[in-house]
Order: sequence, then structure tokens, then C-alpha cells
Amino acid sequence: TLWTKTIGGNLIDKGNSIIETSDSSIVIAGLTNTTTDSTQAYIIKVSKTGQLLWDSAYGGGNGYDMANSVIETANGEYVIAGTTTSYNTNNDKDFYLARTDNNGTLIWQSNFGNPGEEEIFEVYEDNIGNLINVGFTKAAGSGGKDAELFYIGASGWWMGISPTYGTSLDEWFKSFAIGLNGNFCMLGTTNSYGNGLNDVFVVRVDTIFANQPTILITFNDSIPLTIKDTENNSTISIYPNPTQQFLMISISEIKGNTPYFFELYDLQGKSILKKEITNTSTTLNLSQLSKQFYVFKLFKEDEIVSIGKLIVN
Repeated sequence: TLWTKTIGGNLIDKGNSIIETSDSSIVIAGLTNTTTDSTQAYIIKVSKTGQLLWDSAYGGGNGYDMANSVIETANGEYVIAGTTTSYNTNNDKDFYLARTDNNGTLIWQSNFGNPGEEEIFEVYEDNIGNLINVGFTKAAGSGGKDAELFYIGASGWWMGISPTYGTSLDEWFKSFAIGLNGNFCMLGTTNSYGNGLNDVFVVRVDTIFANQPTILITFNDSIPLTIKDTENNSTISIYPNPTQQFLMISISEIKGNTPYFFELYDLQGKSILKKEITNTSTTLNLSQLSKQFYVFKLFKEDEIVSIGKLIVN
């Protein structure tokens, strides 16, 4: 251990995000309770040896303000993003961002929202200085929390918003990345899609501009992403996988008159092929299928005896 440090007063102080800056310092963002019983967004800067350089609170000062994410911009300033209740009469959470210089002096702060809770979990600066934010909104979309991605300009103005992602249940984005080709990837949690309760939620879109339409593709993946999928019956072989045209289904023994059924699903969970298997060796011609991932299931008397992923290439 090189060093440890505690920072805070007699009330609640929390750190939610940390970065190492270009001057080798450490900047932390979170929240702090004030003596006036409000909660404000909080930035702390310490040296590489743990010495406190400065700390400062931001927000309206009369509600609940919190920073979930902090970044250093290309010009050495800091941006925090999170949520605030200080600027509306409904006591709802609104999107909140603030920008400071490298000494903590406030440059601007902005809040955006409509009736219903909204929160940013991560902020990212693109290569022209705009701020990309991911989080959730309950003020738009299909009800509940809907995952959301939107732009804020370098000076704090509203630039545009993506469609929301979700249904009447709760979805949210907590992380974000830009690929080499400029596509955006958002990561979060869904309760509407997948296999029930919380499922990992990944959405990939091209660059977002104001009013630009986007497409969401969701799919259920009920099996681990491993090279070899688990079979409940070691006497069953389904090969080759990946395949270009033909798929072999080999069952070492078929007892009685009860057949097996092989069913293939696309990534939206739609059944696209169902075949009764009555022989120990069956060949399927898949040449009419699109080149993509599929999910297969092998049933016997409504019991799944084998399940896995199939790649057609």
C-alpha cells in the first residue's frame, strides 16, 4: 500500500468516480452533505501522494445533487455528470452536468429534465469536444426507466437525444464506448428483454445527431458464450458448428416411438425451422438461412435435451 486517504466531514460524503489526470493528480467525484441539510455534487482533487489540493461542492444547494461520473477534457478541464433535484418544483431528479477549470472554479452547470426522474451514469467527451451522456429517463419513453443516450455541447447546451430504449419495466445504461469506426456501444441492464429479472443490455448505434432515427435489436441468449455448449445428453452430437450449408444431428440411440424435435430460432427468438428427428442420423440443409447466429433446441416429450448456439457462415 502506497497510501490511504479519507476525506469528508461529520455527515455523508461519497465518491462515485475517479480518474488520474494529465498532471498525475487524482480527481474524485461524488456527493457531500452540507450543514444546511442538502446534498451537493462534490469534486476532490488530490496529488499523486494523496495530499488534498482542493475540493468543492456544486449544484443548487437546496436539494439533492450528485455526480456519478467525472472526466478530464482535452483542454485540461473537468466535467461531472449525474442528477439533481435542486432546479425543479416537483422534487424529481433531472440530468445534471457541471464543468470546472483545473482548480475547481465553476465554468458552467446545466440541468435538463421533464416531470419524472432522470439520471446520468457516465459522460464521455468526443473528438470535437461535445459531451456524450448515458443514463435513464422516466420522463419520456414507454414508462418506467428507459435507457437513454444524448449529447450536450461543450458549453453546456442541449444538442440532441436518442430514442429511449425500454418498455414499461426498467432499463438503464451505465457505460459507454466508441469504436474505431465511430459506432457507439452502450451497456446497462434490462428488465424488459432477455430471460427475466435483470439481464445484461448492450446496444450499438451509429453516431447520434438530433432527431436521427436509430434501430434497436434485442435477443435472448439463454446460454453462456463458450466454445462448447453444454448438452444434457452426451449421446447427442450436432455438427459442424459453424456450418456453411449442412447440419448433422446424430443421436446414438432412439428408444421407443417418441421422436425428437429440432428447432432453430433467430436472434429475435422467432422459430424459423422445426424438424422431427426419428433416425439416429439426420442431415439438415441450411443453405437458405442468413449468415448469422442462431439458437437451437432439441426436444423430446417437451423436455429440452440439448440447447446451444449455431453459427451459419
